[in-house]
Amino acid sequence: QMKDQYIRQGRGFIGVIARDNPTSIEKIEKIIQEIREIKHENNFPLIIAINKIDLQMQIDEKEIDDLKKSLNVPFIETSAKNRTNVDELFTSIVRLVKESSMKEKKEDNTKCSCCLF
Repeated sequence: QMKDQYIRQGRGFIGVIARDNPTSIEKIEKIIQEIREIKHENNFPLIIAINKIDLQMQIDEKEIDDLKKSLNVPFIETSAKNRTNVDELFTSIVRLVKESSMKEKKEDNTKCSCCLF
């Protein structure tokens, strides 16, 4: 599958939760689990974007807090509509990929790529 190939080759990932969609958290948990299974690893550069901060929150804050605790990755609140924190989001994932690649460089000289979902 094309998606599996992108995930295997991906060096960094951005997961997006929509503030106005209560099923976003369940979907993102499934996607992250799928990435873990395809890559055969649990630790990889990952940032979760809580998007649509310009809209009213329709997700239980406790669910977001639980996800933050379980994933232990950066969360950034964004608005694609207003471009709020969008540049910061992409700058942050690139920084995480570079840091991860520098650690791995001693073992492997592969190129970096990112996969957005």
